[in-house]
Amino acid sequence: MSARTPTTLVESGFMTKADTQARLDGKSGGPAGLRCTANRFAEFARQGVVEDCSRGVRRG
Repeated sequence: MSARTPTTLVESGFMTKADTQARLDGKSGGPAGLRCTANRFAEFARQGVVEDCSRGVRRG
């Protein structure tokens, strides 16, 4: 999927769009853990390893 969010999905309310994580948290009314989860995922991306499932770990 492209980086652009389909307008019809946002207009229908199926998806929510925001410029920052903080704004998304405010719009979505989702759990406080959403930001924590997003930050954790971003850290995995920086490291190149997903600790939860050993993705990216080379086994010798």
